[in-house]
Amino acid sequence: ASWKTMLSVFVGGSVMGAIFHATGATPIAWWEHLILGGFCFGAVFMATDPVTSARTETGKWIYGFIIGAMAIIHMGCSLKTISYPCEFMDFDNPRASLINEKIDMHDGRVYPSDKPGLGVTLNEDAVAEYTVEL
Repeated sequence: ASWKTMLSVFVGGSVMGAIFHATGATPIAWWEHLILGGFCFGAVFMATDPVTSARTETGKWIYGFIIGAMAIIHMGCSLKTISYPCEFMDFDNPRASLINEKIDMHDGRVYPSDKPGLGVTLNEDAVAEYTVEL
């Protein structure tokens, strides 16, 4: 991976973290975003991918900046301290669910089940409905 891409990932993440903090969307300081696992995963996994990475020198700066900014935005979508909902899914519609259990969501968080394994069982009827024969 290019050092330019990696550096611009951290610049993009810093800028977006500063914007979130300055607008009051999160109490987390800009630099704290950079040390959280979600950002680090996005920075390393996406920026070092040779297939999708930019080839031109200017493109490396732009590509890295966008990855950094989007990693912070994606992480912000999952934090309770971010003010705006970013994902709209119909968890309460039993027809749209591939699992039998209702997902425990409240106060902006998803709480895992205490059942064994993943804590869910497959809705066999829904799986059958969405199965495609190849």
